Amino acid sequence: MEFKIGKLKITLGWKTLICFIVLLALLGIDLGTKAIQSHYELVFNVIPGKIWVEDVYYNFGVSFGWLEDKLWLIETLTTILVVALLIIFMIVPNRMPLLKLSVAFVIAGALGNLIDRFISGGGVRDFIHDELITHTVLNMADLFITAGVIMLILDMLFFNEWSVLPLTPNARAIQKAKKDAEAEKAMNLTPDEPEEGERTKEDVLNDFLKSPDDVSQDVESYSEENRNPDCDDGTDRDGKDESGEVRL
Repeated sequence: MEFKIGKLKITLGWKTLICFIVLLALLGIDLGTKAIQSHYELVFNVIPGKIWVEDVYYNFGVSFGWLEDKLWLIETLTTILVVALLIIFMIVPNRMPLLKLSVAFVIAGALGNLIDRFISGGGVRDFIHDELITHTVLNMADLFITAGVIMLILDMLFFNEWSVLPLTPNARAIQKAKKDAEAEKAMNLTPDEPEEGERTKEDVLNDFLKSPDDVSQDVESYSEENRNPDCDDGTDRDGKDESGEVRL
């Protein structure tokens, strides 16, 4: 189902509903794990020596501690980002479920960290220690954002109807249909009408393909047109007769 709000075309349907439920579930997981870790201070290994859960660290900046002294800027930009992503989520058509799902993951992560800043007095609670890839301390919201961006890149590269290297039959069929439509449109284009007195390519071609008889007729016609009407001796305006000799 689709409807318009101004110039925006909002897309609803069961795929949108499922993605929205996933968004809410991810948001609940993020806020729930932060609350549990803050209360119980769990310590356990996910991958021994590489990834583990321990303590709670409050990050008042963004990634790698950037903008720690610009909390108002972080909250403002995050709010704008979440609103923009929600609009994108609603206008993405249902025929692009992976794109819609990837946006839902990013929204859940960004919104989870934004809510956590208001709950925790400006800081985001991090408790997952990663020494395998990022070498930082993060939370579930950060993982959701990363997963969403990865899905978005894969979709745009291989699965979307705009993808660079379409792998799915649906994406290939849509791209082929678009190319066929463009080719048909190009074939149906009519050339501009020539201006009055302007010689077209067809005129030049016709002149080139004229038979010798046609050329002779054109020469005779030209001679008749240039014959001097004042001369009754058969000479033209230049005093030449039909043989080309000048008569005195």
